[in-house]
Amino acid sequence: MKAIIFGSTGYLGRHLLAYLKKEKFDIWYDQNKSIDITERLSLNKINWNVDYVFLFAGKTGTNISFPEYKSFTLINEIGLLNIIEAIKDSSYNPKIIFPSTRLIYKGSDLELYEDAEKETKSVYAVNKLACENYLYAFANAHNLNFTIFRICVPYGNLFSKNYSYGTIGNFLNQALRHKKITLYGDGKLKRTFTYVEDIIHWIVQTISKESSNCEIFNLPGENLSLLKVASYFCDHFNCEIEFIEYPHEIKKLESGSTFFNSNKIRKIISLENKKYIKEWIYSL
Repeated sequence: MKAIIFGSTGYLGRHLLAYLKKEKFDIWYDQNKSIDITERLSLNKINWNVDYVFLFAGKTGTNISFPEYKSFTLINEIGLLNIIEAIKDSSYNPKIIFPSTRLIYKGSDLELYEDAEKETKSVYAVNKLACENYLYAFANAHNLNFTIFRICVPYGNLFSKNYSYGTIGNFLNQALRHKKITLYGDGKLKRTFTYVEDIIHWIVQTISKESSNCEIFNLPGENLSLLKVASYFCDHFNCEIEFIEYPHEIKKLESGSTFFNSNKIRKIISLENKKYIKEWIYSL
């Protein structure tokens, strides 16, 4: 199989690249930065005669996406549109694989299905939902093929002991440096926590299925409260949990509980976890 990876040096991209190499994919990836997805003409250098295009490049963040709205929109949205246009202008039609986020959902005390109500509270969330809609629009108008995977909270790192990614990175760094983990409110908000190797494995498994064409999937994992996961860290690193009130600016952006129902993807692939979060934390 042949594939192109954009974002091969990012958190998910590095794991994807390693996995595809192990699976003997023929891969082109943006290691030397010779291609700029925000410049449409630079994409003319690419041979689109591949099976898959993984668009794992992009900017992430919530608060920071407001003052940096121009770069977030340029990289996350215009970058995708440039890639779509370049593919459309070629004589090939690879499937675009796109990672989306829990942040497009309106929080709920119930499991979220793919068609659950949406609510975008940051520029980044707007970018992700817009990209999903761009893919649908071009698929409808120009027969573009895609698969979208919504990811909640990824964890694990095969390449470094320095871990700074999102919720889990924050918990780990607080436990190691301050021997205390701070939780907003009562810590009972729930998330779906998914090991990074499982994320990549399940994505690659799914995209080969014809039933994944032009579909969106929630990626599964363990549905746990932030308090439960923080308690695992404290048990292992002998630290404490401190509950604090939400700062006003953070409270406005909080989505509430966002945890996934993954029945849809379970219907087309077999899901076996390589690791569970308690096991992973206790191995650190």
